[in-house]
Amino acid sequence: MSSMTEARLPRIGLVGAGAIADFHIEAFRVAGAPAAAVASTDVAEAIDFAKRHDVPAVFSSIEDMLARGAVDGVVVATPTPFHAEHTDIALRNGVHVLCEIPIAVSTADAQRLAALAAARERVLMIAHTQRFWRSIAHMRGILAAGQVTPIQVIGRYYLPRRTNASWTGRPRRWIDSALWHHGLHVIDSCLSSANLSPKRISASASGIGVIDGGPTDLALLVRTEEGVLVSATISYSAKTYLNDYMFICEEDTFIATINQLTSSTELLVDASNSRAEAMAVQASLFIDAITGACPPMPTVRTVLPAMTVIEKAAQQISSAREGQE
Repeated sequence: MSSMTEARLPRIGLVGAGAIADFHIEAFRVAGAPAAAVASTDVAEAIDFAKRHDVPAVFSSIEDMLARGAVDGVVVATPTPFHAEHTDIALRNGVHVLCEIPIAVSTADAQRLAALAAARERVLMIAHTQRFWRSIAHMRGILAAGQVTPIQVIGRYYLPRRTNASWTGRPRRWIDSALWHHGLHVIDSCLSSANLSPKRISASASGIGVIDGGPTDLALLVRTEEGVLVSATISYSAKTYLNDYMFICEEDTFIATINQLTSSTELLVDASNSRAEAMAVQASLFIDAITGACPPMPTVRTVLPAMTVIEKAAQQISSAREGQE
């Protein structure tokens, strides 16, 4: 799959120099592959990013970076509307891709990109980073071992986002999606943790975003093929941050946050630096996939169930809005 030799780690480039790129570049440094280049249409932002992180090469576009042959793999960390486009460009230029969530805002585009990656024999991974939280990984192990039987899985993701700012508080020039970004995180964490397949989906939305008029508050209900109920609520209207998961099982009830996993009686996981740790694990897996040491994970195939839920939810919400007009 890769032309990498054992003597050289892949050269990684960042496409985008926003808030999440700061975390990705540190993750690759920890994983042993410091970034070789950064590309951004905001050249001043890219230069500042390169100075702060000691990145040797700066480019004004992904096309320029790839044309120079500066990298073997890229992290697509541009705004959501450009994820599919930039992933497509990288794959067509023979470069491996780790794309931020969501890889696309349609399952058709996601599957097209997966087919392209297979045809070009390139790695395509998607940054569903919550899968690598130590708490979620531990819960996934408990469920996979059959130690407990799930009845309900409940996910919540609330952010104080009444203005157009990132989760770090930095002002944004682009519009985020409560459904396709944070909603996909929640649904994927719920489904993948228990290896569940969606069967029936119901979605409702309220609130009007002050920036783009999109919904700010969402409620999703999924009945799975296994008979488990999955529910998710997402809000950009909250005054405080909250992201957690409850696993109600026959034998016990568990609550997972980014840093902890608890049962009804004990603390099972306590990881104070889970975000950085999860992103470093993700970066290491991407490097290993490029060098052929392991298969890529997660892939389009493994995140497609969650994307299908989000796509159907978007259709339901759109139809409901049209009926109210």
